Amino acid sequence: MFFQWHSLDKEEQARYYELARKEKELHVQLHPGWSARDNYGTHVKKKKRKADDRSRAPEPLGTGGAGNVSGRVGGHVLDTMG
Repeated sequence: MFFQWHSLDKEEQARYYELARKEKELHVQLHPGWSARDNYGTHVKKKKRKADDRSRAPEPLGTGGAGNVSGRVGGHVLDTMG
């Protein structure tokens, strides 16, 4: 395709550039306010966890460590009654 395009003379290329310009104008008329950015969602960059958080061993359940507040582990309530 690259070589085919460059093998065309300048007048033939100009004809295709003119067709592309007309298509662009038609698109602007049919879709006013359209932007290519509309096709791409905004992505929230994930936060990286610190290396020491991943390397620390989790505490056994029911030990009442500092991270274990009111019977919750990882956002779940533990059933300690039986």
